Amino acid sequence: MSWVDIGENFFLWALTYITSSENYYYHEHGFIFWIIFQYTKLTLHLYLDSKANITRTPFSQQNWDRKKWCYIINIISFVLAGATFVIHNVQCIPYMYSLYAFAEYSLVFTNVAFNSLCMEGACDGKMKLI
Repeated sequence: MSWVDIGENFFLWALTYITSSENYYYHEHGFIFWIIFQYTKLTLHLYLDSKANITRTPFSQQNWDRKKWCYIINIISFVLAGATFVIHNVQCIPYMYSLYAFAEYSLVFTNVAFNSLCMEGACDGKMKLI
């Protein structure tokens, strides 16, 4: 576990336990730093994995492709979440906050999926649940 993982988990924990109605400043900064650590980790992982001098098996190639798709969808979700959040705060358009919530859930889901794919790739597809 690296400092990037620790930072990501800490700020996700802070974001989860400090609600925006309780303390907007800390909740907002928890989200900002979680995003920074998340994208640092995702980008570093994809970059280092692309530079690894390995021959990919069909499984590892499929795993690599899925990680790239998770990364792309994660970025799209982040942009959509940011745009809908700003629009919701500037003009209260019907269902804009619902779209923001959907984008935020998609952001979290793709992060979890990416991390799961990293674990699966590290085990070469032989993960077992105990």
